[in-house]
Amino acid sequence: MEVPQTIEDAIDLTKMLGFKYLWVDSLCIIQDDTEDQQIQINNMHGVYKTAFVTIVAASGVHSNAGLPGLRPGTRRYEQRETVVIDPTGQDPGMSLVTNVKNNPKSWGSSYAVGHGDIEMSVWNQRAWTMQEKALSRRTITFSDEQVSWDCPCASFSEEAFFEIRNLRYRSIISTTYQDLTLSSLAWKTSPWDLYRNLVDRYSQRNLSYPGDYNDAFVAVLEMISDTTGERFLWGLPCSRFDLALSWDTIYGGYRRVGRGWGGLATRTAQLEMTVLRDHNQNLSVHFSDLQKYLPNLTIEALSLSPDEYLLFFWTRTARFLVRPPDSTTFADHQSVGDNVHEGRPAIHNAEGRRVGTACRMKGEHWAGDFRERWYDFVAVGRRAVYEIPDYPATVLALQIEWVGDVARRDNIAEIGEEDWLAAEPRRVLVALE
Repeated sequence: MEVPQTIEDAIDLTKMLGFKYLWVDSLCIIQDDTEDQQIQINNMHGVYKTAFVTIVAASGVHSNAGLPGLRPGTRRYEQRETVVIDPTGQDPGMSLVTNVKNNPKSWGSSYAVGHGDIEMSVWNQRAWTMQEKALSRRTITFSDEQVSWDCPCASFSEEAFFEIRNLRYRSIISTTYQDLTLSSLAWKTSPWDLYRNLVDRYSQRNLSYPGDYNDAFVAVLEMISDTTGERFLWGLPCSRFDLALSWDTIYGGYRRVGRGWGGLATRTAQLEMTVLRDHNQNLSVHFSDLQKYLPNLTIEALSLSPDEYLLFFWTRTARFLVRPPDSTTFADHQSVGDNVHEGRPAIHNAEGRRVGTACRMKGEHWAGDFRERWYDFVAVGRRAVYEIPDYPATVLALQIEWVGDVARRDNIAEIGEEDWLAAEPRRVLVALE
């Protein structure tokens, strides 16, 4: 059987390490059987959890790139050693070794500090490969220029510079093993912080097929659930569901087809928020509520959607004017964009006063003849600094559009709590798509 060079190299490496078995997705998952694919995708966290080590092919852009360094002549750039002091029986001597080619040439260009060419590889930009880093107990990573070893206890690279932890100039985009692996929970890393880090990195990665957004991350959610006992709805942790539902991004967003930040869904949720001022009201949702408040969502209408397609919850809604970014709003956020459209949209009340801002959106969001318009906002959370009681609290609210009785999230905004209450928000049952 003829297999791609990368798989052939992985087989050879497995033999060298003395192991008998090797899991290869393209061979172990039946590629033309959608049922088998779904079964295996949902169980991938178990594969990574029980594997002794994961071989990461971070070189090249296709399956014939191989594992550079495993065979002679497969590296485009090799480190060279110059002996300065010859070793003796009592002295190990001293040598100087050339840096790998992609090592930052100065601190000013240290945006890639981490694992050098691994950080800048196509592998590190693909959404499907996130689980290799996040779920593996140990990894052996082959990049264009070096081989590295990562586990919860240590990291080793041929270029020792990349073994330095907590560099002062380490980039915020660094994705080291300790940053992203679920094994870091053993070091008392907050599950919430790890989840946010994983989602942030995953959201920046690329997918060939947008419909894979759920499948490429579901193994990570399964592992977090197994490790911490957390339950997820729409890919969002139930323990902080209202906060997670109001996700934002410093990179600029756009409306993705799907639910949550990645396309997962559930049926009902209860949002416990001080801003609702509904302490004495029942937050449960029953079908009789749908019949009364969302009459168009009949049993027949719901049967046309997947079983976990809509999220139902009680909240409050208010209406505000959304204005596209202009020179004023852009001036407040110049560090995150190159033009006016990279600024944050402004939220105004009925008197025309600015009362909040929405999330940045990518430039294509403003394409066409978009003009200021009124939107409904639904409250999903509240932000306050309890150590500073006088600091103004804000309401986290989804900017939505209605399609019949169904709400679609367009953006997320922070609105001053006093201004929110002044808009006299009304209590509603929301069916969020």
